[in-house]
Amino acid sequence: MTFETLTNSTTLTVIDGGARAPRRAVPAAGLPRPVTHPAPRPEELARDMAQVYALSLLRDLPLADLLNPETVILRDGGSPVTLRMLLAQLSAFSRPHPHTGRAESEAGLNLSSASSQGHAGHRRFSRGGGQWTLFELLFGAGMALGPRAPLSAFLAAEGPQPDAVPETALPVPAPTAPMSAWIAWAEAETGAALHLPGRGPRAARPEDLSALSARVHLDDPRRAVLAAAILLLSQGVPLDAGLVAGGAGWSGPRLMSTLSRVAGRAARAARAGAATPRPDRPAVLATRLALAAAGEDLCGGAEAQTARALHAQLQARVPELLDWVARANAARPEAGHDLPDPEGGALTGWMPLALRHDLSLPTPRHNGSALPLAVAEGSIAVAAAMATVAKAVLALRCPGGTQADERGVGAELDALVANLASGRCAAGGAYPSEMTREIVLGEAVALDLLRDTLEADGAAAGCTLRSFDGHRLAMQATPCGPGAARVTLCVDGAVRLWPERARKDAQDICAVV
Repeated sequence: MTFETLTNSTTLTVIDGGARAPRRAVPAAGLPRPVTHPAPRPEELARDMAQVYALSLLRDLPLADLLNPETVILRDGGSPVTLRMLLAQLSAFSRPHPHTGRAESEAGLNLSSASSQGHAGHRRFSRGGGQWTLFELLFGAGMALGPRAPLSAFLAAEGPQPDAVPETALPVPAPTAPMSAWIAWAEAETGAALHLPGRGPRAARPEDLSALSARVHLDDPRRAVLAAAILLLSQGVPLDAGLVAGGAGWSGPRLMSTLSRVAGRAARAARAGAATPRPDRPAVLATRLALAAAGEDLCGGAEAQTARALHAQLQARVPELLDWVARANAARPEAGHDLPDPEGGALTGWMPLALRHDLSLPTPRHNGSALPLAVAEGSIAVAAAMATVAKAVLALRCPGGTQADERGVGAELDALVANLASGRCAAGGAYPSEMTREIVLGEAVALDLLRDTLEADGAAAGCTLRSFDGHRLAMQATPCGPGAARVTLCVDGAVRLWPERARKDAQDICAVV
């Protein structure tokens, strides 16, 4: 017997009901996408710790001396150690990828010519599988333009020394509020203000990495970029002509409003990423390494295995660096010393107050108190997002369409963010690869907010900027209906897809028919 089965076939079609362009899953080539905290590979963790150790050796050196590779960084009665020797040790590791912070083969990866020209301190040092420069150590591999000095000019012009935070915070002004209201809010909220004659002492310029770390961990993360924006606007720097021509009301107050908005969005995105599992903080891991080097029983567990494996890898790759760290720790006034045994001789073996090979990181202090390292979580993402908005909204090009001094304002904003990231790493509160990912996240958040803003304006407008890793970005909004616009992105002159969105506002409205 034969049975016949009838099957009805139905085709479903999804109709997008949103006003914005469809979201893409593929990020733009050459553009960052938000990255949370992936589990670090052993080589990445070893390279990160080597870089943190290197920065710890430079904490108390004047920043001006760091441009000279022959600067002696360790004087403890032993053989002198120079900055050139330190960079040579780091070259045992592959340089990190500028977008992710992960190690990448040197094949096909060339340092930007802009970052290897100029001062002798930017020369390459070749050894092993990587090529490191002073520029990469101080500013990170994700920065493309070489600095003229190890410290951004904006850190030296942040305005007066901030007073105590007022008990009653000022409300955030409206985008159409006068600039005076925004300046008053920025000073009351973050301490960012212009330094006027007779207004009190100027904020101290960080002279070394220790002072820079204190600035990063004690200041509001928005202060530096807000102060830079106020300074540039006070000097008459115009807004991008493409935004002004759109007639959407772009002005100094609206720039300040956009900076405030992107700071909040970046902080939320950074907190979401920080909720994922992370390795021990560098200061904690360094203490584990010191115990592992002393042969102390770490009581097993994954953390102990990681510490032992990491110590073995560092000992195999950068043994001289570990020796320099131990020598620097032994030379510190607060360092422990060998304790005498009952017969007057030196005790052997490990003692809690007398590590023979101390690989721990010194506790960063300011005015005698330890820095609160945890309070700066997400601060680099906030600074990167705000700097990206400032670069996009402010006109950093000459009137004739020629390229402006991009090693000036634009590069100084990039250097400002890199300085803050170096302060985080030098204090032992974060890894360099994490700071690279925070910069990537902040830039992605800023591009996302600028896209939303241009779409909501619904006007023909555009802006240009240079990304942190050196790509030329151009955003152009084209009206596509009443009060709506479609925004395209060009990377180095070619139209690209947008990076993955850093934050999803709400569920899409759609119909299935």
